Amino acid sequence: KKALLNAEVCGFGCIKICVEVEEGENAEIYLENIFPDEILINQQEVLATGSVRTVYRRRVLPIEVVAQMFDIPESEIEPISTYDYIGYREIGTGYTVLGEAYRTHGKHVIAIKGKILFEEDWDHDWLPFVFLHYSRPMHGFYTQSLVELILPDQIRLNEINDVIEEAQRLFCSGRLLVPQGSKINTASLDNSVGRIITYTGAPPEAVTWPAVSGELYAERDRLKANAFAKA
Repeated sequence: KKALLNAEVCGFGCIKICVEVEEGENAEIYLENIFPDEILINQQEVLATGSVRTVYRRRVLPIEVVAQMFDIPESEIEPISTYDYIGYREIGTGYTVLGEAYRTHGKHVIAIKGKILFEEDWDHDWLPFVFLHYSRPMHGFYTQSLVELILPDQIRLNEINDVIEEAQRLFCSGRLLVPQGSKINTASLDNSVGRIITYTGAPPEAVTWPAVSGELYAERDRLKANAFAKA
């Protein structure tokens, strides 16, 4: 379910099949849901070969966590605090980037900046990842997500909701129409139940105007139905 949610939001979900072997015990297989932001796929390679042959996983982790994972001193891990590896956001102090790569009939490597932490041959024609796309890619690996698909409807829906909210605020509050020249005790105009209002001349008239046309509410419902139809 988490992978499906990631596919709907990000275009694809990713599950890694992990094998854990304890000494003297049988191997245990478990599944790890990976957030798509950690996965990098070479689009040009997929276009050229028609399949995913290399998967890069890029994680931003605290230095002490990486040190514990690979049993190395924290002093050997260089902190990363620039945009060198994560170009669209800054990395906080005390963190580093842990890179992992699988390549069919190649290698499985885990590394940090300037240091290889793990390396083994990967002499297989498969990779330990399962990818779930929201829609079938027309070419390459990446595809449109559900969020991107209904974005035009959502933008228009937000605009209509803003108009309706503003109109309701302006027009749906009750107003009192007081004829010019009427003498009304304004101190008695409050929200108390059963209040007696004294006046001379024409009585005040309470009115509430319609906020917007019914067509605007119908258009809002149509946009919602259209988005659900796309999904």
